[in-house]
Amino acid sequence: FKKPRGGWLRAKTVDEGVKAVDEAYRNYGHIFATVSTELREREGHVADLLVKISEGDQYKVGRLEFAGNSRTRDKVLRREFRVQEGTLLNMGAVKNSLFKVNQLGYFKLNEDDPILFENFDSEKKTVDLKVRGEESDRTELQVGGGWSEIDGLFGQLSVRTQNFMGRGESLGVSYQSGRYRNEFDVSYLVPWVLDRPQSLGLQIYKSDLDYTYYTSQRVVRKSEGGVLTYGRSFGFFNNFSVALNRSDIQDQRSTYNFEGELVSQTFDLTNFSLRPAYVYDSRDSRMEPTLGARISGSLEY
Repeated sequence: FKKPRGGWLRAKTVDEGVKAVDEAYRNYGHIFATVSTELREREGHVADLLVKISEGDQYKVGRLEFAGNSRTRDKVLRREFRVQEGTLLNMGAVKNSLFKVNQLGYFKLNEDDPILFENFDSEKKTVDLKVRGEESDRTELQVGGGWSEIDGLFGQLSVRTQNFMGRGESLGVSYQSGRYRNEFDVSYLVPWVLDRPQSLGLQIYKSDLDYTYYTSQRVVRKSEGGVLTYGRSFGFFNNFSVALNRSDIQDQRSTYNFEGELVSQTFDLTNFSLRPAYVYDSRDSRMEPTLGARISGSLEY
């Protein structure tokens, strides 16, 4: 209970205090606790506040089950939960856990009853939890094409999934082919390594360009490389990652001089970079957010 400003007894202050006490009990397994208040008037416009609490029994989590995940593995959903079997039933942690599951984007929780409390055991003081939802396929397929002065006519194909093999891992493959340029890119991300909130990602890319302009100048550029990223989640919405990037570029340019001789220049470049990054993401959904924020910052050396 916060002391009301000016010493006045305010109904809002009382209501907020009762709510805080009720949440404190529910966060320690007293799911049937009740909190009520009684005002006792005294002389001089003073009243005493009596808080009556019926604690009830303290319950633990019996079984934690999931329904509706025909493809997503239980392990992928279970690791997002802040309560586990045998621990105290923390209602605040349950609420946060549902938020984290919804953030995944590929398992949509039941809007009416996302979680059911079943099989209350008065002797063992346990209650079973069943999380209900349905699969929400987040596989993206993009097919396109176009024309540009450098690439000419080209076509592209991209496939990306956020829940590869039902393991919550991200896999993306893209390919572009045209008259002058060919590009290939593949990426793979494991969000939980060794069942810990740490991620490991790998991206490999390759690009070939063979372009002749002004009928006499030719550019041949071949580049390939990869990015290895390690990340660690901490707190509720925070993530810190470090990416190591390497790229090899071979650039050859040739043209004819005024004497009709072929002149060529070749450049071989190797680039290493280190990129630490921080991301804060409190959006309720990464694909279709309705509230929250995403803030990121990074440096590259």
